[in-house]
Amino acid sequence: MLIDAELLPLKKRADEGDPVAQVKIADAYYQGSGVPLDYEQAKRYLIMVASNDPEVLPQYGFGTLLYVIGELCYHSGQMKEANEWYQKSRDYFRETYEDDFGNELIGDFKLENLIAETQLKIASQ
Repeated sequence: MLIDAELLPLKKRADEGDPVAQVKIADAYYQGSGVPLDYEQAKRYLIMVASNDPEVLPQYGFGTLLYVIGELCYHSGQMKEANEWYQKSRDYFRETYEDDFGNELIGDFKLENLIAETQLKIASQ
C-alpha cells in the first residue's frame, strides 16, 4: 500500500492512538488524498476514534462521527453494522442534547429513516 511520505508521521500517530491524527488519516483514506482511496481503512480509523471518550473530540462532533461510520457501512452493503452505528448516533444526540436541538440533529441526519431502512434491508436478507 502506497502512502505519501509526509503522511507517514500522521499515520504513525494515528496507529498509536492519537484521535486527531485518526480523524485526519481517515479523511485522507476517504478522499484518496496521499493514500489510495479506501473506505474500509477510513472506517477502521473512525471506529478507533469512536472508541474514545466523546469529550476527546468535541470539535469534530461525536454524533456526526458515529453517523459517518454508519454511512461508510451502508455504502459498503453492511446493513447490520450501519444500523448499529446509526442507532449509536441517534442515541448520542438524544443523550447529549436533551432539548429540541438533539431531535433537530436526528431529523437533519434522517437517522430514524435510516434506522428503519436498514432494519428492512436486514430483514429481507
